[in-house]
Amino acid sequence: MPGEAGEKSKLQPSPLGRGSAAGPKFRRQCRIEKWVVDFYCFEHRLAVELDGGVHSQPSQMRRDGGKEDYLRTIDIRLLRIPNGVVLESVSY
Repeated sequence: MPGEAGEKSKLQPSPLGRGSAAGPKFRRQCRIEKWVVDFYCFEHRLAVELDGGVHSQPSQMRRDGGKEDYLRTIDIRLLRIPNGVVLESVSY
């Protein structure tokens, strides 16, 4: 839900949120109209969502579908990544 960072807040600092001279820059918790995406790259029109367990609930799946449909209408690609994949892959 909006305003709830959940498990993904444990991932700070985020390599996506910083950007670098060698790669694209991502804005963290970026608002796009009425929606908020976890990360957004303006240059590539790419949104990234880190999905925790709540995203498997029917009501959240409908809300996620609405967000994805809207982003598609304004030519923004959306990449959904399960939190577990990220938590297992991050090295500190």
